Amino acid sequence: MAISKNKITYLKKSMLFLAAISAGMVVILILLNIAEHTHNHVASMVQSVSSFESFARYIRWALLGAIIMFWDSLVDYIGKVKGFDEQQIQRAKTMRWRIAAFIVAFEFIVVEAVPARLMG
Repeated sequence: MAISKNKITYLKKSMLFLAAISAGMVVILILLNIAEHTHNHVASMVQSVSSFESFARYIRWALLGAIIMFWDSLVDYIGKVKGFDEQQIQRAKTMRWRIAAFIVAFEFIVVEAVPARLMG
């Protein structure tokens, strides 16, 4: 029983094709495994960022409250550092509640996106 040259070539090509298919399947399985681990990692990062986001919101509101509370002291210090005259410092001190209203409005409209939450 002599094996012809055509049969040997066919067997080599078939084995090469099966090896390529097997290697492709292995690569696909590896990529799917990496995607699963990446998805789990990304999901855990999103969860930790969302918990930090609520903490950062409290820090931001506390900082804004501190700026409003210590407005006069801040204006005095910054006015002296920048070399403002007394009239400019007094004008800045009278603008405390106007600035506070603008900061709070900016926080609600832009940062917290309250209108978007109400409409959507």
